[in-house]
Amino acid sequence: MPAGPGVTWFDYATITLFFGLIVYFGYLFRQVSGTTRKFFLADRALPGWLAGITFISGNVSAMEILGLAGGGFAYGLVFAQYAWVGAIPAIVFLSLVLVPYYYRARIFNLLEFTGRRYGASTRLFHSLLMLSYMLLALGTGLYAFSLALDVMVGLPLWMSIGASALVLGVVTAAGGLSATVLVQLMAFSFIWFALLPLPFLALSEVGWWSGLERALEPEMMTVWRPVDDEFMSWPATLIGLGFALAFASWATDQAIMQNILAARSRRDAQMAPLVGGIAKLAVPLITVIPGMTASVLLPDLETPDTAVFELILRYYPTGLAGVAFISVMAGFTAMNTGMTMGLANIFTRNVYRHHIRPGASDEHYVRASRAATVGALLLGVLTAFIAAQFSVFYVWMQEYNIFVIVPLLAVLLLGLFWARTTAIGASAGLLAGSVSAVAAFVVVGAGDYLLWRASATLAVSVVVTVALSLATRPAARETLTGVLWGTLPVSEDEEQAGRWTRPLPLALVLLAVTAVLVTVFA
Repeated sequence: MPAGPGVTWFDYATITLFFGLIVYFGYLFRQVSGTTRKFFLADRALPGWLAGITFISGNVSAMEILGLAGGGFAYGLVFAQYAWVGAIPAIVFLSLVLVPYYYRARIFNLLEFTGRRYGASTRLFHSLLMLSYMLLALGTGLYAFSLALDVMVGLPLWMSIGASALVLGVVTAAGGLSATVLVQLMAFSFIWFALLPLPFLALSEVGWWSGLERALEPEMMTVWRPVDDEFMSWPATLIGLGFALAFASWATDQAIMQNILAARSRRDAQMAPLVGGIAKLAVPLITVIPGMTASVLLPDLETPDTAVFELILRYYPTGLAGVAFISVMAGFTAMNTGMTMGLANIFTRNVYRHHIRPGASDEHYVRASRAATVGALLLGVLTAFIAAQFSVFYVWMQEYNIFVIVPLLAVLLLGLFWARTTAIGASAGLLAGSVSAVAAFVVVGAGDYLLWRASATLAVSVVVTVALSLATRPAARETLTGVLWGTLPVSEDEEQAGRWTRPLPLALVLLAVTAVLVTVFA
């Protein structure tokens, strides 16, 4: 195979070595993932710092890097809000409010929590919807990988998707979450080491920030768009992104939630998302800003999502392009190993164990989990071709977020804070929200009024859930201990923890820094 532009055989060897290591990690951890607790939760032994780094590594994936860079190319600095207003408040809420309930419940996945709140039938319905969402997300990740291979080595779409699925299948089916965590830790290191020089190289060529301001329209240089903007007006950013999409993504995404559930203590579990939040604040530096500079340097770029790769080939010397390429591929691998594990977790624990093969041995469920990872990847290959239809696939990611996890957020929060919420109301609200979201997508079109549609979907789910709950009999309050707000006792370690080992101070710092950033770049 001939090397692509700026790519040498040394780069090919480096890329091959990287994927060889990924496969080895799966083999290495095969013998220590022999129970479902070890396979899905790494034996609940992760310290807070490791859970936090791998938590955010699963989020800052190749999809995030390519998608935010593509958004910066097409829409400008406003896409930084996906890492600021669209992340930090939700991360703080997750740490301070939701994690204590999730962790104390000793669950394997979030849908087990909603199952305890609403019952087995509701758990099955919620699980099937979540599985559909995660398959779309996995397919988008596979497509992101194919874009990278197309730019770097010229592989066709079907071949690159198949190769990535094969590697992911080996590492997740064999090594479980322990191997996934190691991959995510390696990915985090690669991403920041390899991509951090990129924005500075690009900014130096366009004349730094002042040169970027002269080259781009004023609307491209602000994080707050005017109220009449159809895509990301400031009210839509606050309500649709800052609440509906952000809280839904960070509170319900099993692909990153499993790292928190695998923490060794409740304190570590609460600190994990906050540690990840520190890195999240800096994500626009290596994504959105390179995308904006690419819109000046490469104005005729046909696929905005490839902006990062084009800049890598532009600046990185021959022989090092493969190293930078690996950093993005590591991000892809981190996200998709997490997504594959999440799919297997929900299917095996919530569907297979309860409705297909109840009462089997733990060893049988481990084997079923390994098979489920392979099945998930095969289906993900099919959904990858859906993502290929969108010029900026980050927009497609937000669309399917609206379809499933925004309605799920409504059901989750109502169930946690309102004892009157019923299983019938929750299922009806989730179904109504999903159907209305898909209908709006068909009528309005991809990307148009996206954040307002997210807000409307949340409102529909809340209204339907409340209405049906008022019309049906609620569960007895004594059965809701641990899944209803105010029913979780304060643990002894919570009482004795020192001030700076508690999550609240770090949470306040994250919120303060976010407020400064969105003010400075207004």
